[in-house]
Amino acid sequence: MATSSQMFSLTFDPGEMCMCGEQNTNMYTVREMCRSDENRSLNKYANYPQVCSDPIDVECRTLYSKVNHSDTGQVFSKSSPPQRDSTVSVPLRQKVWYNDDTPSGSEESETLDNHKSQGHSDLCEFPLFAECRTVSDDTLWYNAANNQLTYPYICNKNGLLCTNSDNPSSCSDFKVRYACPYYSGKYPIYQWDLGGRSALSEEYPTDCGSLSLTSFLATYPDASVDGTSSSALGCTSADSSVNAHCAVVLDGSNYLDLGYYSLDCVTDASRCTEGTTFSFWFKPLSASSASDVYFVSSGSHVEEGKGLTFSQLSGNGNYVITVKTRYHTWQATVSNSKFPLNVWTHIHISIDPPDGFKYYIDGTFEEHITTFSTSTYNIERSDAPRNLILGGRNDDYLENGHAAISDFRVYFSALQESHITAFTSCGDADGTVSVFSLTRTTHDLDFDLNIQCRVWGTPAPTVEWLLFDDISQEGSPQVISSGVVITESNPAAGCWKISDLFIADYAYSLYANKTIICKAKNDVQHDVDSIEVEIPDACEYPLGVHSGNFRAVQFEDSVDGTLLAVPALDGNDYWVQADGSRMLTIDLGVKHTIVGIALQVHQSPSGSSYDASVTVNYMDAASTWQLFEVLNLVGIEDAATTFWFAFSTPQDTSKLQIHPSTLTTSTHLRIELIGCQIGALPPHELNLTGGYDYMSNSYTALCQTASFPSVPIVWEYSGDVPESQRITENDLEGVTTYQSSLIIGEFEPGDDNFTITCNSTYAGITLSNSIQPEYGFSGTVTLSGPTSAVSGTMVMLSCDTSGDDLYNLDWYFIPRGSRLPEPVSDGLDGRSLSDPALIIPIGGTASLSITSFDPATHDGTYICSANNGTGSDSLSLAAYVLQGNITVTANDSYYDSGSNSFVLSCDFVYDGDFLNTSWILPDTMETYGNQSDSKYQFTNIEAESLLVIKSFNFSTDDGFYTCKGYTSGSGEADYQFEINYEFTGSVSVTMSDVVRGGPATITCTADGDTVYDILWQFMPSGSAVAVRLLESTAYVTSNSSHGIMTTYATYELVVDIWPSENDGTYICLVNQESMQQNVVILGATLDDVLVSSSCDISTSICVLECQVAYTSIPPNVTWHAPPSLPQISSGDVIGRMSVTEAPLVGLITSSLMITGADPGQDNMNYTCQANLFSVTSLQNTTYLEIPIADDSQVISLDGQYNGSAQHYQLLCVVSFTGLQANITWMTPTGENITETQPGSYFYDA
Repeated sequence: MATSSQMFSLTFDPGEMCMCGEQNTNMYTVREMCRSDENRSLNKYANYPQVCSDPIDVECRTLYSKVNHSDTGQVFSKSSPPQRDSTVSVPLRQKVWYNDDTPSGSEESETLDNHKSQGHSDLCEFPLFAECRTVSDDTLWYNAANNQLTYPYICNKNGLLCTNSDNPSSCSDFKVRYACPYYSGKYPIYQWDLGGRSALSEEYPTDCGSLSLTSFLATYPDASVDGTSSSALGCTSADSSVNAHCAVVLDGSNYLDLGYYSLDCVTDASRCTEGTTFSFWFKPLSASSASDVYFVSSGSHVEEGKGLTFSQLSGNGNYVITVKTRYHTWQATVSNSKFPLNVWTHIHISIDPPDGFKYYIDGTFEEHITTFSTSTYNIERSDAPRNLILGGRNDDYLENGHAAISDFRVYFSALQESHITAFTSCGDADGTVSVFSLTRTTHDLDFDLNIQCRVWGTPAPTVEWLLFDDISQEGSPQVISSGVVITESNPAAGCWKISDLFIADYAYSLYANKTIICKAKNDVQHDVDSIEVEIPDACEYPLGVHSGNFRAVQFEDSVDGTLLAVPALDGNDYWVQADGSRMLTIDLGVKHTIVGIALQVHQSPSGSSYDASVTVNYMDAASTWQLFEVLNLVGIEDAATTFWFAFSTPQDTSKLQIHPSTLTTSTHLRIELIGCQIGALPPHELNLTGGYDYMSNSYTALCQTASFPSVPIVWEYSGDVPESQRITENDLEGVTTYQSSLIIGEFEPGDDNFTITCNSTYAGITLSNSIQPEYGFSGTVTLSGPTSAVSGTMVMLSCDTSGDDLYNLDWYFIPRGSRLPEPVSDGLDGRSLSDPALIIPIGGTASLSITSFDPATHDGTYICSANNGTGSDSLSLAAYVLQGNITVTANDSYYDSGSNSFVLSCDFVYDGDFLNTSWILPDTMETYGNQSDSKYQFTNIEAESLLVIKSFNFSTDDGFYTCKGYTSGSGEADYQFEINYEFTGSVSVTMSDVVRGGPATITCTADGDTVYDILWQFMPSGSAVAVRLLESTAYVTSNSSHGIMTTYATYELVVDIWPSENDGTYICLVNQESMQQNVVILGATLDDVLVSSSCDISTSICVLECQVAYTSIPPNVTWHAPPSLPQISSGDVIGRMSVTEAPLVGLITSSLMITGADPGQDNMNYTCQANLFSVTSLQNTTYLEIPIADDSQVISLDGQYNGSAQHYQLLCVVSFTGLQANITWMTPTGENITETQPGSYFYDA
């Protein structure tokens, strides 16, 4: 760091120069404002090639703290500026001078605002700089007599303002012209980085997944062209060569509007004489859709518009670039392989009307499009769309594309290939060393800190990290080296570098609450930027999922239960969401304030990049789940991608629920929670209970404790402790509870002489409780159930115990007439129960079930005994006998095709007040009562018994079904149904004549067996798959197929108008497809009618031939030659005309023959007409022209006088070909004679 004085020769104010005082200890960075509107670093003052030769302004700031020189309190010397050559012409694009004011009054105002207010149509919106001269003698403003100008209007892009009172005398009268960027070389006229900043002074956001944007800042020229979206847009990570970390995502249902451009190169490239270039980064996020979609649109897709569109075709997914001007339309089709899915690709479209356009992909020239079509509209249309839209059409904002777009630029020149190559390889770097961005890339709530510095320069700069305790004091910063990790990458060799500074546990490091500086330098230049990082508040720290503060028991899968490992952020374990319906519950133990969450998501298979959403719920005070927030994760690339979210409204809760709702395939999730504990810890409690389990003959002591976190339990024994091999301990850890069970197996009466103690230690305090098992039963035993039963019915006895521990329960039976009790086993002894009696313990209750009561074996007394007879109860059960008669009749039997069920019903008439019913199924045992399952449904309604056979299939369900009822052991009746559903009769299918466009009827006839149902199936032509026809579709109507139940039935398909898609195979299915018949139908059509004619000169016969092409049904063919021949068809003979036909499959040839052909009579139009019934017809007409001789020759001419007749007769013999020759006589006077002339000549031919 230099400490000596620094001298700067800087153009600071008009007419003055400044340099730092001798005692200046600060280092200054100097940036010049050049007429090309470029900023260049000026740290040393040699002849740098990147310094412009004619600066117009300069800015001086301290190197580290960025304080303006005028605010440092230091002394600067001033000197006169160098003299300028007034003859040097400034290369201005605009040639128009503006002089809208005079110095009369208080000022001479030639400001840009004033010029705009005058409505100059040729004035550019955003000038780069200005040239100012006097009106009288064309002198540059700074050489004029009175040239003290008023800031900021000092002959720059703001124009000029001279106040009379600031000068010795009245200001000069100035004129101004501007350097406009309208056709400005390699610098964009419009630029949107689409990185998520809300102000140019802000750092670029890095947490792309949490962004939700509706407005998009214009990087250049200003907020007048900021973009807006139709709905909130998410973001994903941008390409590494872009300054912004994030890029906007268009999700296929929304769009981004970048403003309205009337009479602008954006919507008509021909308005820029040096062309127009569109430049942007593009990443497609889905394959081609069912319709064309648009990614960039400024109007060329509609005939009344002009501009550019970049779109994707449906089907093959290729891309199309369309450029349209007033007179030309150019278009290029680009293979979709040029834009791989989920990969960033850069596009330059360089337009140079009228020579077409070139496009470049990733800086490489692809194609020059010169072939054009003439634009339909070559005049300005007031209704032409003129907005620049990303993600849709700019006329209706539809056909939205799904992609990410970054760094969108518009240049008002056709960029040359050298510029494009330099842009792609080095971005905007042109030799200057510069720190472009210094950004915190870890989340604000993260324990660790990572800062990323992006620097540019040629040659490649080096990066140094520095530290200031107090940057305002400038001085010498400390080099950061220990306790950090610094990594560097160089994505564009020779142009720029990325350096990452990682500090673990930043809040507790040496670098907390200090200013961190990134310094870039090469051999001759350097640049710096600084950042200050705030330490989070107490409730903004992670709760410690990552650091081990959580246990696996606090995480529960909604299906599989507690997790085996903690799914901690950056850990080795995940929660795997096996299917999309599962949720993860997190039990915090006590109430916490939750302010944020961090997620790492990985889906298998993952693909390159994708988006997802995660729903977070919290449990409220009423233990009800409430929506916390839906989190959008945009641009998931791998399992290491971390998404940090700060909840818009923190919630107080003890449980959270996470549902990755849009991820459905093997989703892996890791988390970290942000917040703090606010609830009180639960009191440390212990509870010990014990009980005997009859089924396993074991005693279980259960100890439960409450604390947070939960702590293990320790058992102790005293007294006559059973053998260790009979004692088992089982532990179950909870979030705020711990449960341990101690089990003593093979429990005996002697096992009640020892004590069990449960101990729990938490925070240094131990809680204990003891219990001693007791075997004798001192409670209550109650046996309940019926005292009488009907033979064959089911009987249930229930034994309830209460008031003491139940260790065992036994059943005994005393047969009627006996006094000795017999033990009841589970139907295995065969001594007293002929059918099984099931012992079913239910807690303190046991049941004995007799499946079918038999008085001979089951009549007697039943005893329920608890704990080896120390408690018991008994009940006497006797047979129940009824008197009376019973009859049964069939009520109904039918098939329900709607539910595919067969229904059987029988009615009973009986005496007495008791009825039991049952059904005997084919090849199965008798089934009693109202038992039902997925196949059979049994229902008793008063004296009716109903059986429904579901999912009926004739191959398995045909057979005999018996309905049985009884009132006593002897009073019973039954009725047998036979179901024979399989169709054994005959099935035939007939049809009417089927003509496309006409009506048709297809009839299915089933005869010779009972018809339960008829269905149609249809197999389209060319398909091997048959589909069931609906009862009513757009073109088919049919009569009902339900409730037929006859031995003869017909089923029709009626078509009002037969279309081509009806062609195919029609299958009639009878009785659940047990028999079928099919017919192939092709709708008849007339395809073509061709007519020709020929004549045979030698025979005077002409033949007209008509060929009719048809499908399916031969048509009727007739000839018409009005008015002499109204109609003639095959086989007809009318005069000299006759018709014959030659039929072939698909082709009929009809011939009309004319004998003695005479041109005078037969030359006319002949029409051949083909008819398919009255539905459709097709015809064609030809004109018959009989040939006349054109090669006649006079063979002889002879004459003689006839005295008796007193006339002279001449005979002329003529030879010719053809059917006729015209003969004319000529008299000596030259008169032609073609017919008899009275009194003179008689003519005969």
